[in-house]
Amino acid sequence: MVDDLAEERADRLGGSAQGRRRRLTLKPRRPKVLSANLWLIGPLFVGVLLNAVIRPVMADRLGGEQVVTGAGVRGRDVHWVFDAPTQGEHPLATVFLGWSHGQIALVALAAAVVLGLGEWSIGLLRRRGKG
Repeated sequence: MVDDLAEERADRLGGSAQGRRRRLTLKPRRPKVLSANLWLIGPLFVGVLLNAVIRPVMADRLGGEQVVTGAGVRGRDVHWVFDAPTQGEHPLATVFLGWSHGQIALVALAAAVVLGLGEWSIGLLRRRGKG
């Protein structure tokens, strides 16, 4: 009796009951939430980690002098300056620590945008290949 009702309902909807059952048993498509989180949150997390933890520890170990500018609504901007001997011994680290927090955040945001555009273009190419 249940199969008869399913057949009747399928006929009204324009398909067979077996086809409807087959469509219902297909695996649902996996949402793309994870990939969206990776390209967006990943670079921003790295930028925050650099500004909040790694750069202050590096500057402290190299003996840098912290320079803080601004105290407005958006917060303060921080970078470090070093004496000439330290700059000579650690040129890459002192240049990296000479960048402000805002510059590091901008690089992280730009990386998120580039990764997002890359994911979008890959998805577009995949859709064109299927169609």
